[in-house]
Amino acid sequence: MNRALTIGFGVLACLLAGAVLRTDPMGSLQWSALARVLQASTVLAAQGVACLGGGATILQILRRRLPSPEGAAPVNWLAAWITGWLTWGLLALPIAQAGWLGPYTALLPGLILAAGWVARPSIRLPSPHTITWCMVGVVVIVGGIDAAAPPIDTDELYQHLALPGRFLREGRLLGGVLHPDGSRPQLLSMLYAPLLAWGTDTAPRLLSTACAAGILLGLDDLIRRIAPDRATLAIALSGSVLLGSYSFLHETGLAANNLPVSLAVLATAAAALAAQPIAMVACAGAALSFKYTAAGAITGIWLVAGLPWKTRILTGLLALACVGPWWVRNGLDGLHPFFPYLGWGSLPTGAPPGDLTFQYLEKYGAGRTARDFLLLPFRAVLTAEVGSFLKAHGSTLLEKLRAGWPWALALQATLFQFAYTSVFGAYSGFLFLRTGHLSAACAAHCLCNYMQLPDVLFVVGDGEYARLRPI
Repeated sequence: MNRALTIGFGVLACLLAGAVLRTDPMGSLQWSALARVLQASTVLAAQGVACLGGGATILQILRRRLPSPEGAAPVNWLAAWITGWLTWGLLALPIAQAGWLGPYTALLPGLILAAGWVARPSIRLPSPHTITWCMVGVVVIVGGIDAAAPPIDTDELYQHLALPGRFLREGRLLGGVLHPDGSRPQLLSMLYAPLLAWGTDTAPRLLSTACAAGILLGLDDLIRRIAPDRATLAIALSGSVLLGSYSFLHETGLAANNLPVSLAVLATAAAALAAQPIAMVACAGAALSFKYTAAGAITGIWLVAGLPWKTRILTGLLALACVGPWWVRNGLDGLHPFFPYLGWGSLPTGAPPGDLTFQYLEKYGAGRTARDFLLLPFRAVLTAEVGSFLKAHGSTLLEKLRAGWPWALALQATLFQFAYTSVFGAYSGFLFLRTGHLSAACAAHCLCNYMQLPDVLFVVGDGEYARLRPI
């Protein structure tokens, strides 16, 4: 079974790589493009090594100085990497605010973090399954080719590459702290700035490829820890879901924030399940600073963390401290605390509110009022795509396997449950969109849970319903 899966994923990786290389219209395999990828890979590797060593050293120092159940165990590589990201961004922000940001000064946080290797931190590196290595190979090949091609995505051209580029040209945060782009943490842009300066626009895009590979490796590590008996099947299924997800593969090779946020959220989940509060705070703070919408996932992780409630509350407050100062500052300056583009009244920059509108709320039909903002988490769930609704029930497969079900029967039952529940999930979303009221969707969902499947045993039974058996 294991050998067949390994061979199958290896063949899939080779076929996909060959198809991509054969049909690539962007000339990504020219020598100039390959040289640019090599330069970008070198710069990215240097940044990753600095973040890994510095982050691990910081976590070990905090463990020794603060009461923590983690003890002297080696630091998880993923938690160390994300902690290094957070530290790099926080060190670069005052440099940019002082107007000193440039190609050389952007490297100062990296030099400080790299000094952490002097302390010789103990790091637990990943030891993934062969299947995971095959999937990582697919991601690296596809993402590397995308990164070598010219950037064409709107978000990366006008936001994720444009902002760090302007930071480097102007030497400071765009428009100062009173500008809406400076009204929220720019830690990811602080990571992109040195990559852009020394590794061209290919390096930030390779970072997302590294994040995609890190997600697969981190998922492998997490599955081995929580489901060791069924690790091979769970790794294969979860990896296949990711590789078949448009939102995962589409972001690979793009200078965006979704994959870095996903990696930080995964690191937060791993730290929470391992009862590691210090690493949990650092990874959750990084995820929130990269993208506020990570709050939903972080809240769920916070609720299931294997920590006392007092520790959970403290870790939550510390994670919010990474982004809270921006929220307070936005409110004091008349901006929306979380979405500064939305604006309340006249903006401090002098521009009318209509010139700095936040488009995504209306793009997804959520509206702009305070009531719409409060309902945003519910709408984000109820209007999600059906695929996301189905993936949320994947844990039932593991539960059946743990209960001793044959894997073929467990897979059939789970797929049937997927199909059945997706009907009510889609119907609940339809009711919510048509009525605009949460009560209608809740009523349909409650009815689904209460009624369960129709009882059709009377057509085959020999008991009191046997008389209803069709002739």
